[in-house]
Amino acid sequence: MVWQGIQEEHVKVNLNPEITMNLIRELRDCTGYGVETCKQALRATNGDLYEAREYLRYGEDKWLKAMWSKYQ
Repeated sequence: MVWQGIQEEHVKVNLNPEITMNLIRELRDCTGYGVETCKQALRATNGDLYEAREYLRYGEDKWLKAMWSKYQ
């Protein structure tokens, strides 16, 4: 299956990531954002703490463009 030019085997998507309070707390400590904002960033990045920080740093649009450019 191909999704917008990306092969399925190159994309690891967890549609139901387990976002724990420890992940949220760690992201809050690093960034200073609120609980809901951190939770949204972790959901958007499938629970990846590093990517969530980048998501909050650059905003959703720039982050999506950067992710898209990795796979082209």
